Amino acid sequence: MLLLTKATYGQDRVEKLLYGEIRVDSLYANGINVVNLGNKETAVSANNGKFFILAKANDVLVLSALDLETKRIIVAISDFENVFLPIKMFNMVTRLDEVIVKNNQFTVVSLGIVNIAPVKYTTAERRLQTARDFKPIMLLNLIGGTMPLDPLINKINGMTKRLKQLVVLEKKKVILRLFLNYLRMNILQTN
Repeated sequence: MLLLTKATYGQDRVEKLLYGEIRVDSLYANGINVVNLGNKETAVSANNGKFFILAKANDVLVLSALDLETKRIIVAISDFENVFLPIKMFNMVTRLDEVIVKNNQFTVVSLGIVNIAPVKYTTAERRLQTARDFKPIMLLNLIGGTMPLDPLINKINGMTKRLKQLVVLEKKKVILRLFLNYLRMNILQTN
């Protein structure tokens, strides 16, 4: 009886290769550090989230990455029976206190993302840019088979001409609105 107890106890203490599979939000996680605190073995998960490490029952595995919450797992005897030990990890969430932005004049130029301020188009100008104006030089692209058909179709059905007229009309409306605002301001100042 004493020998049988020793043999079964010895089975639990033999190190075996443990295969694991790490997922974060249903995606495989690569580059996760896996450390066995019992024997100081280390491993790193591959692109498919899989890793293998020497372990025995009751060993503690520590899984860590910079952007994930650290996880500790106690290895059970049944973990060796599965093909892969499924492990789910979670993204690290950093909660901030209330943030108050006092200067709301952030632009892409002030932040240094671009050097020159982007051109702001009106609605009619954006439509004209999308329709593109047909130029006879575009016919040379017909030889290469890369000629865009939209400018040609818009030229034939008169869409480009109408869009150019809308751009002129829109500019006149803006000027008229500015003039009316100027008149209102002058009338208010005289009264």
